[in-house]
Amino acid sequence: MKKLALLTCLYVLTGCGSDNDPSGKEGINTCAGYSSPKLVVEVFDSSTNAEISNAVVEYTATGEGMVSTQEMINAPYTQVNQNETENNLTYNYQSYFSVNAIQIEYSFTVSATGYHTHVSNQHSLELDSSCGAENLALHTVRLCPTSGTCL
Repeated sequence: MKKLALLTCLYVLTGCGSDNDPSGKEGINTCAGYSSPKLVVEVFDSSTNAEISNAVVEYTATGEGMVSTQEMINAPYTQVNQNETENNLTYNYQSYFSVNAIQIEYSFTVSATGYHTHVSNQHSLELDSSCGAENLALHTVRLCPTSGTCL
């Protein structure tokens, strides 16, 4: 009985490979998965185009019966420029969505001292579960100073 179990295990373990691939890697899934859905908001002064690092960014997300409201953190974010020869370190507000759903509906509010508050429209992010998918919702907001005139 032990010999039969051992032979069955050996057959199962060695029978999964292919004669066509001498490396034995055929059939092995090398996908590292996909990233969790993340919201990134870049905040700039609309008149000077300077980054605003003292803003408060909050989002509300809903999906499959779940609702979450969170304040986002201001963290470094490296962007590669178009010719990909140098990196530009910028700061923006980012958070992983705390709603576990395939379809996420969200909106966000950006406020900073000395600026008019920005309230976004409702947005939607559909989770992409393909191999290597980034699942990133990136928004750029330009706040208007309360002391100036903006279009």
